[in-house]
Amino acid sequence: MKVLLVDDNVALRHQIAEQLFANGFEVEQADNGLSGLNKAKSSSFDIVVTDFKMPIIDGVKLSENLINDLNYQAQQILILTTDTSAQAIFNIEKLKLEWLAKPVEFEQILAAIQHADEGAAA
Repeated sequence: MKVLLVDDNVALRHQIAEQLFANGFEVEQADNGLSGLNKAKSSSFDIVVTDFKMPIIDGVKLSENLINDLNYQAQQILILTTDTSAQAIFNIEKLKLEWLAKPVEFEQILAAIQHADEGAAA
């Protein structure tokens, strides 16, 4: 399974990428939403795991672009966020996106990816 991992926090992004790789995933990384969008335009991904707050294009705007312009399904996108305000959650949930609050355990990310994959296969 091919995963696009988008996060401006280098250390966290590398940590998650290493864990995904160790669990058999093919992982490409991007450091902001625009870079992630460009990677998604040039390659196909089964799952996109993205941070919420990032420079240039945030995770919600990236998700909107993936869904509206590149035909991704909401269940293919997982948002990781430190912002659990009502407005942030509203913006995430209006797109019907799955989300996890940071700090997040890798097992939670893995479970969300597996759940998304099961939903895509159904």
